[in-house]
Amino acid sequence: MSKESDEKRELLKLKQGLIEQSDIIEEDVHEEIVKPTGFKWIENFMYRNKWYFIAAVFVISLLGFLTYQLLSKENADLTVIVAISDSAKTPNIYQKVNDLELAFEQYCPDFDGNGKVHVDVYYMDLTVSNNTQYMQSNAAKFYGEIQRGRAELYICDPDIFSIEGSSVDYDPESTLVTYDMMFADIGEATGLEEYKGIKRVSVRDTAFAADAKWENSCPESLAFSIREEKEGMVSYNASKESQIRAKEVLRNILTGNKVNETQTESSSD
Repeated sequence: MSKESDEKRELLKLKQGLIEQSDIIEEDVHEEIVKPTGFKWIENFMYRNKWYFIAAVFVISLLGFLTYQLLSKENADLTVIVAISDSAKTPNIYQKVNDLELAFEQYCPDFDGNGKVHVDVYYMDLTVSNNTQYMQSNAAKFYGEIQRGRAELYICDPDIFSIEGSSVDYDPESTLVTYDMMFADIGEATGLEEYKGIKRVSVRDTAFAADAKWENSCPESLAFSIREEKEGMVSYNASKESQIRAKEVLRNILTGNKVNETQTESSSD
């Protein structure tokens, strides 16, 4: 008889209780698995999960970097927008951003009281070009900043609202935006009688141009202006503190009142 037949008979006897164990049927012996420890455990873990581990390290590092950047970034005492309508007429303005920040900081008090004065200058290029996507992106950023109400002091040319298709949610009854509509009377804003009825003050006509190392190359079309904020506008409530700061800094510029002296490396004129 075959071994298989013998095993079947033995199995039947076991089921019927005729015998308690069999010498023919080999009992399954399960080998106990020894779990790795120490370095072996680490090695085994890395082998099975290395790609998940690499991805986790990357995400944690990225989040850590972004958090560090956020915490280490200086809070701005003042935000200023420099906007141009034609880069051909006002070339290389973006190269002056650092100089402009340093110049503004000479006239800007420590509004937040943290012992440091910092001014952010946002450069906005609204030049008409064949790159529609680029134009729309820049316009969206510009009008987004207008609605935020954080930047109330501007250096700009008179044509930034004359670009075809430009519009902003300024007046519910009108989408036509003009320079006069967007900016305030500087005399009323600063309390300086000599500037009453004026909405633009040429940068070249102030000592600020020299402070920004710009006295020889500042385009004549660029001027200081301050936002006109009216109740009901999207930016009205958010802009209240920024308005106070912008008016004080512009008044300091127009009167030559330097509240800080800043001497830092800057770009060439």
